[in-house]
Amino acid sequence: MPRAVSAESLNATGVASPMPAAETPLTLKVPAAAKVLDVSESMVWKLIRQKRLSPVRIGRNTLIPHAQLVALVEGGGAPST
Repeated sequence: MPRAVSAESLNATGVASPMPAAETPLTLKVPAAAKVLDVSESMVWKLIRQKRLSPVRIGRNTLIPHAQLVALVEGGGAPST
C-alpha cells in the first residue's frame, strides 16, 4: 500500500521527498535508493545496467546521486550529460 504524502513532504518540484530538504543526502546507497523509489534493489541494479542511472563508486560503495533519482521520476530517464 502506498504511503500517504503530505504537502509538507513534497519538494519544490512536487515530488514526494522521503526526508526534509535539509537532510537530503547528496548520494544514496542502492538499498536507500530502492526505498526512495519504492522499488526493489534488483530494479535499481537493472536501471544501472540499462544506463538509466549512473552510479558513483567510492571504495566498495555504489552510490546513486539524488539528482538522478529525481530526474528518473520526473522525466522517466537519467539526466542528459
